[in-house]
Amino acid sequence: MSNSKNKVVEPPREVTIAVMGATGVGKSSFINMASQSNLKEGRSLHSCTQDVQIANQFELDGITVTIIDTPGFDDTSRSDSDILKLIAAHLEASYKSGYILSGIIYMHRISDPRMTGINVRNFSMFLKLCGDSTLKNVIICTTMWDTVSPEEGADRELELETDFFKPVLDMQGHLVRHSPRTSSTAQDIIRRIIKNQPGVLQIQKELVDDNLGIDETTAGTELNKELLEQAAKHREEMRKVEEDRERAIKENNKMMEDILTKERQKLKDEAERKEREVAEMKEDYIAQKNSVETKLRELEEKARADQARVEADYQRKMENLMVELGKANMSKTEEEVKKLKEEIAELKKKQGQKKGKCVIQ
Repeated sequence: MSNSKNKVVEPPREVTIAVMGATGVGKSSFINMASQSNLKEGRSLHSCTQDVQIANQFELDGITVTIIDTPGFDDTSRSDSDILKLIAAHLEASYKSGYILSGIIYMHRISDPRMTGINVRNFSMFLKLCGDSTLKNVIICTTMWDTVSPEEGADRELELETDFFKPVLDMQGHLVRHSPRTSSTAQDIIRRIIKNQPGVLQIQKELVDDNLGIDETTAGTELNKELLEQAAKHREEMRKVEEDRERAIKENNKMMEDILTKERQKLKDEAERKEREVAEMKEDYIAQKNSVETKLRELEEKARADQARVEADYQRKMENLMVELGKANMSKTEEEVKKLKEEIAELKKKQGQKKGKCVIQ
């Protein structure tokens, strides 16, 4: 005797994917195409993603997909330290809540003729956030193929594959093109991730499992090192400017003295700002994390309330359909009864899919 009737059918699996990369590479545009969301998109190098944004959930091949949009480390309105604290706080809070990333899409413009300091800094911080063990779940996605010739794009792709992105590819990560830029091609890229075994990022392990402070993590340590090096560079430049200023004073060159005084102050302010970022990183991160965790709890509570309303609505519809079916068995045609049974079956299916989900948008 078949036991198929007793078989438990699990609801669709849910996956979470993060999208990272520099400002202006098309992160929000890609997410909107894949999820049919309406995240704000930029049309210049000024960042529109100044916060971590979560796109509307969508179904793909029977799997519920949530995509997270993140700001780049070249954000025009925030420091690298602020961006690290923002991203890390969301990653820590989501990990504590049981959300583990199935993959990360790192986006890069194929139209960039060379790897700039901004490109290098973004990718370096990305690697520090991920750690080696999760690089197999990374997809490097090149964009803007319509702005270069096929030959030029292919040459740059080969260079990226054999040099800049080699650390990811050596760990079984993948390099793909988002071309043409359509919803279909975006979802094809998502399909490469939804089969992955979810993995904990290095910064999540360090912050949660190892209970390290943000300044003690691999990413935080590296960023603080860079900030202190930049501060030292500014102070060395200050020393040289001060020598020139003293010379201008001796020569009674008032105009040059004023110019160099302003330049010295500018360098002093910048050096102090970098040093302050290092000193305040840990304390600021705690405040950032508390804010994110509060927001996450509020979203989860709202999602549960919304889910309760949806289930109550389903229940009312089901009861109404069952009443109609009872009447139909007595007065309606076989075709009409069949149609009502199909509606009931579809409603039960939808109710099963929705049950147990906590949708955070």
